[in-house]
Amino acid sequence: LEWINEERPIESPLQDLFGIDIVARRIADYLRASRMHTIGVVGPYGSGKSSLLNLVEYHLLANLGVNLSRRLNENEARFFRGKLVVARVGGWGRTDGSVGEQILASAIDTLGAHVDCLSLITLPANYRDALSEATGTFGAVAAALLNRTRDPVGALERLDCILVASNMRLVIFLEDFDRNCTDTVIRDEGPAL
Repeated sequence: LEWINEERPIESPLQDLFGIDIVARRIADYLRASRMHTIGVVGPYGSGKSSLLNLVEYHLLANLGVNLSRRLNENEARFFRGKLVVARVGGWGRTDGSVGEQILASAIDTLGAHVDCLSLITLPANYRDALSEATGTFGAVAAALLNRTRDPVGALERLDCILVASNMRLVIFLEDFDRNCTDTVIRDEGPAL
C-alpha cells in the first residue's frame, strides 16, 4: 500500500506486481544484441513506462555477470560482449533546436564517468551548429572560417570512435519526450539524431 500511495516507479524485479519484468528482460536482450536497435515505449501517464525502463536498466547492468555469460557461451555472436553504459535523458520542456544538443550533452556526461571524453566536450554544440549551418550559406562560410565541421554525422563519428575503442555501447533512455511544446521536436529533431 505504501508503494501505491507514493506512485513511484519500481526499481527491481522483486517489486514487479504487474508482470512487466518479462518484457524488460526481452528489451534488455534486444539492446544487448550484436546489432544495435532503437526501441520506443509508448503509453499514457502512469502506465508503467518508467518502471519498465528501470527494469530494463536493471537487467542491462546488474545481471550481466550471471545470466549473460551462460547465454554468450551458447551463442557468442548474438550478444554484444563489451560494456553497456546507460544514459537517461529527460525530454521535458525541450525547445526547437535544443533536443539533439541536450541528448548528446547528457550522453557524453554519462560516458565521461567510464572513459575520458574531454575531446568530445564541444560535440553537442558542434552538432547543433552543423545542423543549423547546413541550412544557410552564411553558416557554411562561418563554419569554414572557424574550422568547424558542417557534417552532423561526422561530428557523431567522433563519439563512435571512442565507444568502439573502449569496447562500450551507449544506451540512451529518452524519457518524457512526448511532453514537448512543439510537434517539430518530436517529428524532426529526435529522429534526426
